[in-house]
Amino acid sequence: MPKARRELLDSAQSYARSGENRLTEILATVLAAHGAFAAEFMQDVELPVGDRFDVLTQCRFDRCIPDLVVRSLRGASGAQVSELWSEHKTVSGFRHEQREDYVAALADRPGATKLLTITGDHADGQLGAWVHRSWQHVGELADRVGRRWRGPQWRDAALLPDAPARERLLHELLWYLEEEGFAVVRPLTEDDVRVFGGFVDTLAAVAALMDAAADAINDALAPAAQSSDDALWFHVAPPRDAWLHRVEPHEAYCEVMLCMLDGWSPARLDGPAVGAGYTLDSKLHAALSADVDWVERLERAGFCLEVWDGWVRCWRTKSLSDFVGAGTTVRSQAEALARWGRESIEALSSMPPGELDVPVPAARTLKIRERSSVADT
Repeated sequence: MPKARRELLDSAQSYARSGENRLTEILATVLAAHGAFAAEFMQDVELPVGDRFDVLTQCRFDRCIPDLVVRSLRGASGAQVSELWSEHKTVSGFRHEQREDYVAALADRPGATKLLTITGDHADGQLGAWVHRSWQHVGELADRVGRRWRGPQWRDAALLPDAPARERLLHELLWYLEEEGFAVVRPLTEDDVRVFGGFVDTLAAVAALMDAAADAINDALAPAAQSSDDALWFHVAPPRDAWLHRVEPHEAYCEVMLCMLDGWSPARLDGPAVGAGYTLDSKLHAALSADVDWVERLERAGFCLEVWDGWVRCWRTKSLSDFVGAGTTVRSQAEALARWGRESIEALSSMPPGELDVPVPAARTLKIRERSSVADT
């Protein structure tokens, strides 16, 4: 049976194609390193707690392979006090009678036992013969343990150079849950209340700005911006000298995107930011970044070459605030955004990379990238 990974980085790099398993490995690493968190985890499902814990992942018991096993042990002999099996879901569902099979198998295990299921929904409590929790609940457990250590500001304390490593790991787990959208544990503030009051109007103004920018740039490939939970974007017809055709059959687009947070540029601008340039298949990053001289030329021209949100972003970046002063109307601000976006795309198009080790078929096809959209803003 595999033990929990000792290094959080090892956990975070595991299971590149399975976010569920990666999250399990991260949780297991923190449980194995943080006794107080492991104790809270077991007590939350009303299992007795010993003085230390054994944490394992992907264990096989006949036909059952629970994602996580936590055993509570006591004394020098390591006598088992209790055993928890935990099955985790983020997007997939449970197989037919999976939980019932686990409960039946647990009945043959020594001592106190229980099955826990953790999913993204917020149902909470006893469901038949097992206990269900949400990832939000797990995040709240971690926050409760952290507050017990150092109060409401414990996460800031956990980042200090002299903080115990276990508290830093607890903070990293909570950061990951929040980053992936599984939990939010910070309380509402007065600033939140003020922002919420203008939220709908702000979304409408931002959408109008991007739609007007798409119109002002003239050759956008759709009449209005597309949107997701945290971004709006539109695609632009490539300039005559664009080198996008050289990366086919990989997907590639000229794009202008407004995002709530800058997660791609080395500067990591505060607040909402706009990126403009080429958005490319992530498989192209190795070939493009191998041309060191070209990458340096890009950087001198204000572009980055980063993988973000599953795509290579060869973009210039500008704070959304910079366009506020461009005028007092939506049209004037949109024209400034469109002008900057076009200049960025044309500048990038005039700086082709060297030889690229990618297939170049005879046909050239460029299409609008589809992304999951939210309701119209």
